Amino acid sequence: MAYDLKSMEQYNMIAHQLKTIGNEAFKQRRYRIAIQKYDEALSILRDLQPTKRELAVLYCNRSNALYNLEMWKHAFDSAQYAIAVDRTYIKGYYWTGNALLKMHDYIVAHQYFYEGLNILDANRDQSQHEIADLIVGILTTCGTDSNFLEVLKWKGYNSTIWQIVIEKAARKNLWKALYLVLCDWKLMPGNEYSAAQISLKELFGVCISMWNLSLGIYYAC
Repeated sequence: MAYDLKSMEQYNMIAHQLKTIGNEAFKQRRYRIAIQKYDEALSILRDLQPTKRELAVLYCNRSNALYNLEMWKHAFDSAQYAIAVDRTYIKGYYWTGNALLKMHDYIVAHQYFYEGLNILDANRDQSQHEIADLIVGILTTCGTDSNFLEVLKWKGYNSTIWQIVIEKAARKNLWKALYLVLCDWKLMPGNEYSAAQISLKELFGVCISMWNLSLGIYYAC
C-alpha cells in the first residue's frame, strides 16, 4: 500500500501510540492486551518503511508478553522474527534463549546467549553496560547453570564489566546467585560465608579486590 509523506507520519504516530499502550498494559500485567497492541502496531509498520530496530523492539516486546503467559513456542517465534529483521538487536537472542530454556532445549538456548554476547564482544569497550545487562538477564533465568557459567568463564570479562554486573544484579536481588558463581570459580572462599549470610557490601568488596589477580592467573594457564 502506498502512502504519501503526511499519511506515513500519521500512521507512524498511531503505531507509536499503540506500542506505548501495549507497554503500559504490560506493566499492569495485562499481557494479552499488550500483545494485541503490539500486533496492531506491527501490522501498521509493515506497510510503511520502519527501521529494522523498530520492528525488532516490537517483536521482542511481544515475545516478553507471550513468555509471561507461558506461551513458550509463540514467545520463541516472536523473538526469532526480531532476529530475522535485526540481527544486531541483542534482546532477540535473550528472549529466544529464555523461551528455549522453558522448552528444555538447553544447548540451543546457551548457543543463542553466547551468540548475543559475541555480537557485543565486537565492541566490548563501548558495550560494557549492554554486556552486563545481558549477563544479569541470563543469570535471572539460568541461575547457576554450570554450562552457562563455563561460557562466562571463558569469555574473560574484566573487573569493570563484573562491577557493573554486580551493581545491576543488586537491584534485582541476584547478589546471592553471583556469590555462588564466584565461589564456583574459586574467586571467593566458599567456606567462609554462606549465600544467606553474606551481604552485598561484602560480596562487592571481596570479589572486586580478588578479580584481577584471579582472572590473571586463570587465563595465563
